[in-house]
Amino acid sequence: MQQTTDREPLGLREGSETPQILDHVAARKLDLLVDNPHFADADPFDEVLAPAHAAAISEISRAYSVPAGVPGCAFLSLAGACIGRTRGIAIKPGWEEHANMWIVLVGESGTGKSPATQEIQRHLFDLENGWYQDFKESEKEHEF
Repeated sequence: MQQTTDREPLGLREGSETPQILDHVAARKLDLLVDNPHFADADPFDEVLAPAHAAAISEISRAYSVPAGVPGCAFLSLAGACIGRTRGIAIKPGWEEHANMWIVLVGESGTGKSPATQEIQRHLFDLENGWYQDFKESEKEHEF
């Protein structure tokens, strides 16, 4: 019988910081894709986002030939950045917690991650540039 260590209950391999559960999740996703080829074409954001946002993610996904998760995660990340610390939950008086969202896109180089992500970001960056130009114009009006 193999001897156990105190790290095993956490699912960590000896000498590694990677939980074994990640291997299981990756294998399960691969099984789903192999067993159900139509699953790869499903848009997981259709059920959780406003129809206009879900449609935009789907359209960008098709236009750049990337899974819906690429523009979808970029959208969620950008939305989280826009919300920032403006929302939180009061645990008790004097103790407020804010959501943190950690998103990582992993894929081979040249698979379209950056162009699809930039397409999501472009609209907000265009708005910000417009606001900055307006600010610069109003700043000129107040110069001495």
